[in-house]
Amino acid sequence: MGREKAAMALRDAFKKYPAISHLGDEVMEAYHKSGIEGIFKWLIDVNMTRPVPVWTYRASLFHSMVADNSREEGAGTHMA
Repeated sequence: MGREKAAMALRDAFKKYPAISHLGDEVMEAYHKSGIEGIFKWLIDVNMTRPVPVWTYRASLFHSMVADNSREEGAGTHMA
């Protein structure tokens, strides 16, 4: 179940940014088809065939990691 939560967190991170929100559903399709390995293959394919602006991609991943850590630590949603 932890891997599915990770896939869902990545999907949710993509959905937060209009420039890449359409990729959110593709993340879950890749996960359901081939698990985490499918997501890695999908990420490689997207980067080769449909590059995403780097700032948007990094921002979505960073936001996902920060939000996930703050929930685990009970620190709220602000960053120090």
